[in-house]
Amino acid sequence: MLGQLLDDRYQVIQTVEASRYVQIYIAKDVTQPGAPQCKISCFRPVSNDYASLEAAREIFRSEAQKLYQLSSYCDRIPQVLSAFEYNKDFYLVEEAIEGRSLGEELAVGRLLSEDRAIDM
Repeated sequence: MLGQLLDDRYQVIQTVEASRYVQIYIAKDVTQPGAPQCKISCFRPVSNDYASLEAAREIFRSEAQKLYQLSSYCDRIPQVLSAFEYNKDFYLVEEAIEGRSLGEELAVGRLLSEDRAIDM
């Protein structure tokens, strides 16, 4: 997947996470000045039969629309840049946010102060 161009604009530069049904990549938007980075989540349907694929397509479209609306109302949610389907997989493109993931912040055995928890 590294180096692949998705949707004729997003060049994959790093794999962040990979499981059976979800892959997360960092890519750069080669159509924009400075080729800004973005995060791409690829969702693979459990089944490729017609009914399952149609159901997955509807769920994906609905969830992508909800995320787009939320991201336009709240600056603490990454902005949705694009959503598309390619080879029966579903891709959600969001702005890349620098920093540690929530999983890293909430590492097992690490206690947060009340102030830090409220800030998060």
